[in-house]
Order: sequence, then C-alpha cells, then structure tokens
Amino acid sequence: MFNAKIGGNYGGIMYKDIFINLSLNYPDFYNIYENFYLERFIYSSTEIEGIKTKEERKIFVNTLMRAFHETYNYETSGMLDVTMIRNIGNLINYEKGLEGFRKINVYPGDNATFIPAQPFQIYPYLYSLLDNYYNVWNDLDPFLKESMFHINFMRIHPFEDGNKRCAKIILASNLLKSFCAPIIITEEDTKEYYEFINNCDYEGFAEFLRQRSKLEMDTLVSLFKMKYNVPMEETPGVFNEKIRKIKI
Repeated sequence: MFNAKIGGNYGGIMYKDIFINLSLNYPDFYNIYENFYLERFIYSSTEIEGIKTKEERKIFVNTLMRAFHETYNYETSGMLDVTMIRNIGNLINYEKGLEGFRKINVYPGDNATFIPAQPFQIYPYLYSLLDNYYNVWNDLDPFLKESMFHINFMRIHPFEDGNKRCAKIILASNLLKSFCAPIIITEEDTKEYYEFINNCDYEGFAEFLRQRSKLEMDTLVSLFKMKYNVPMEETPGVFNEKIRKIKI
C-alpha cells in the first residue's frame, strides 16, 4: 500500500529512520497501521461531508479508497500532473455523474470567503501551481510546500464537488512521498482550516500540518510499543535501536 517515507524529528531521531525501520522490518505491523490510518482518514471525511445513510457511506468509502490508492500509487513520472488531478476528481465524483473540471462557477461553501477561479482559468492555474510545486518550491520546508499547494488548490476549486476530498488525498500522498507523516483533518478543524485558506495563511497552515504530522508519528510509535511490549517511556534513541533488533 504505502511505501513508508517520512521526515522530521522525533526526540532527536529522524522520523525517516523510524518509519523505514518499521516498514522494512515489520511489514505485518505496518499494514495494520496503514489500514488504521485509512480508516481514520475516511471516517473524518464522512463526518465532514455529513454522510448519514449506510448506502451513501458505502459508496463514499469505496470511491475515497480508490481515489487514495490511485493517487499514492501514481508513478507515471513520479510527479502529480493535471491529468492525474482530473482522474482523482472523476473517481470521487463518479456516483454523481460529474466528470472533468467544472465548466460553471461554484459556491465554495458557507465557511469560504474566497472566490474560486473562473472555469477558463482552471487549467492555466493548475499548470502554474504544479510548476511551482515541482520547479520553484523545491527547497522549501515540506510542510510549507504542502501548505502552499493545498491552499492554492482549494482556492482554484477545480471541480463542481469533492474539492476538499481531492485536496486532502493529494496532501496525504504528498506528505508520505516527502518523508512526512500523513495527517487527519477533523470536522472540529473546519473553522480553523478555512481561516488558513481564506487568508492565504501559508505559515499558519504549515505549522498546523507540522503539529498534526507529529501527532500521527506519535500514534504510529505508540501502536508499535503496545504491540511489541516496548515501554511507553522508552527514549527515542533506544526505541530506534530496539526496533532494529526485535524479531517478529
């Protein structure tokens, strides 16, 4: 499913080292974590979207999972492109019969104060955003880079529906590929989340992502410690060394 790739610092030990150790040496455990993350990601999305009925939830979960896997496993060039973004939207909006980028103006929701791009602006804006992401923002902190991509993507609002889902799937995939733990954005975060987008607060959203990524890393480490009876108070250095030696 995922290839564990992560960066950042966990008590002086690189996240990347711990994630690589866990993914390579404990594939069964890491598969459990992958499923656990996806369940929480999808649950938070259903809560935000207000999905209530069993049938709606089943369709929603299936389409979201397909879109997530399609995004993360996309390796045509190792880079996201406009075609792939359109395909993600098609998967998310399949049951609604919506295909491709929108051709009409849309209302971005009660929490939004920004005005989305005009339909004729979508393609050039996305090409410009991707060019910045891959060719201009290369040396940025990964959380700031993802913040800038995410906020601009949401303000473009390329689809009639499913923009948040598409943006969050891309965010999770990009964080993993940039060696950063994926994050969960909950219904309780909605007001703060839209304030970042409405105000183009790149630094603020980057810090939000950084803190949520750390929480997710803490979750992964705690799960491992519980499964393999590693003391919760174990220091990161000792823990990192210990996961190299534990045999399943």
